[in-house]
Amino acid sequence: VPSFCSSYVPPSLAALWEVVPLVQPFHPSPHPDWVTFGVLAPLICHRLLHSYFYLRRWHLNPVSREFLQQNQQEGQDALHYFEKMQMPNTSEASGSDAFLPLLLITIITVQRQNDFHYILQVASHFHRLLQKCGAHCQSHRMLLCNVESDPSSHQDIRLLSSLFPTVSRDRTGENPDPSLNQFEKEKQD
Repeated sequence: VPSFCSSYVPPSLAALWEVVPLVQPFHPSPHPDWVTFGVLAPLICHRLLHSYFYLRRWHLNPVSREFLQQNQQEGQDALHYFEKMQMPNTSEASGSDAFLPLLLITIITVQRQNDFHYILQVASHFHRLLQKCGAHCQSHRMLLCNVESDPSSHQDIRLLSSLFPTVSRDRTGENPDPSLNQFEKEKQD
């Protein structure tokens, strides 16, 4: 029985002190949990995306860089696609104010990073789909909605406005609510 205990120690507790030592001696072999979770699991699971041992810096950063480079290239391809295209604005081409399309594809946009040309990528994708569809899609139209606070600053929309009907949100006389965050503004638009 250790000396720091009081003078009276119940016999069951005294027997426990003799059986279980307070300090276990150092074992020269590694503990199985240390080997499993400290060595084997990180070596096996470092590539599994949802694993605790996933090494984001090794695997995700290169994938993100590749994705951004691919996205930037697709944006440049979409820009060249529309720069080469010479077609009239389809709103004037219909020739009738009473024309009602069977399908109206509306793309709502705000200015994003210029390098990626997101609106051009989306519009070129839909335009190609409508071109492939052929005669069945003659009554389908695309409409662009620019909700940028300064509509003239959106360069990609200026390019597309000569090809597709475009509307801009009129913000004249509007006092923006400073407590409203950007996401809420976009939802309202």
